[in-house]
Amino acid sequence: MRKYSLPGFLLFFAVMLGAFGAHGLEGKVSEKALATYKTGNLYHFFHSFGIMFLIIISEIKKINLKLECRLMLLGILIFSGCCYLYSLTSIKFFAMLVPIGGVSFLIAWLLFSLKCLKQKHGLS
Repeated sequence: MRKYSLPGFLLFFAVMLGAFGAHGLEGKVSEKALATYKTGNLYHFFHSFGIMFLIIISEIKKINLKLECRLMLLGILIFSGCCYLYSLTSIKFFAMLVPIGGVSFLIAWLLFSLKCLKQKHGLS
């Protein structure tokens, strides 16, 4: 069960940061900044659940998906983290880093898909 603590904590922070965005930022930042914040939060949620999904699949199918989980975590930190920071500070440097996190997400999902193809019977 310890494996599930990471996605549990990530989801805790996704909810907390989402509530902060919804209740603490409205009217304090531009609509564009709020939209950026919400995008970061949405991807934070998706990929926190993605990590949980990968952990479950790795246990059921006995395949190593640690790299994919790490890439998703890196993506959350860079993509979502920089969306959060850019929306709060307007510092362009953070906006420039966002695509690196997106690429991390893409690589994680691609590697997962390729591992599924290599499995004798896929995931079924």
